[in-house]
Amino acid sequence: MRTTIFFDGVYRCVRTSLAPGVSHTSSPTIHAVAGGTVEGHSQDLFNTIRKRQGIRTSDYLSAFDLNSAAIAIKSPGRSGSDLFYTEDGKYIIKTIPSSEHKVLIDLLPSYVKHLERHKNSLLPVFLGHYTHENNGKRTHFVVMKNLFSGHSQVDRVYDLKGSTYNRAVDENTDNVGRFVYKDIEWMKHKEAIHMNDEERTKVVIQMMNDVAFLKRNNIFDYSMLVGKYDKSRKSVMGIIDILRPYNKPQALKRTALGLLHDPTTLSCMRPDDYAARFFNFMESTVVPTVSTGRVSRHHQH
Repeated sequence: MRTTIFFDGVYRCVRTSLAPGVSHTSSPTIHAVAGGTVEGHSQDLFNTIRKRQGIRTSDYLSAFDLNSAAIAIKSPGRSGSDLFYTEDGKYIIKTIPSSEHKVLIDLLPSYVKHLERHKNSLLPVFLGHYTHENNGKRTHFVVMKNLFSGHSQVDRVYDLKGSTYNRAVDENTDNVGRFVYKDIEWMKHKEAIHMNDEERTKVVIQMMNDVAFLKRNNIFDYSMLVGKYDKSRKSVMGIIDILRPYNKPQALKRTALGLLHDPTTLSCMRPDDYAARFFNFMESTVVPTVSTGRVSRHHQH
């Protein structure tokens, strides 16, 4: 099975690079046990991220005992990426297309600085970026902190963009079989994340800073992932899918869809327009000004 071979190779090659006295960054391209090579990109920067997240390299690598077939799933999003959850649930391994691979390489230095400036950023926390090559085939993947790790079982999951075209729940489910609801269901269910005024102000300001960062870097089509808990009325939220660039093909797609549908309802929008609509929807509909309940901010809590 391709994914088993692929990630077994990644697991083994990363582990064996940590021989006594050998730095994890000293040999970014090494041979995978299952065949081919694995290249670690920008290892120094990712080491910096992990250190600032309080993650020791030994603990990070010990999580990747990928013997359990239960952790492998298909992404509930439209990308069709493979998602793998480490057995302890702390980390997600996600395959990414070459376009997003290039975006992450270019974005990473400013992304690291953004995380340094904004300790409570809602952006996803990338912990590693790798490329597996075997017989001329290259597969890129990232390792991220799991937004829901450390929390009890989430009752409902929403993927929110602030758009309405094609934004109703479909047959896709997450890694434990829950439907991933979207904007239509959020409004239909009259959902909201309630918090006191002080908490809300902090979240809204942080959201504003994160969205401004994505807009400056020509990124669009990101989502707010929200996990809801019925008993405690608690919510967990974080921005996901931040590597999609707005380019000429996207502009052409928007023009074509705009002939058939209301352009203001589409996910495919210029980054400045997308950012404005996303922020307005989150501020007015997701975190409205009602002073009850609690929210756990991202940080990949």
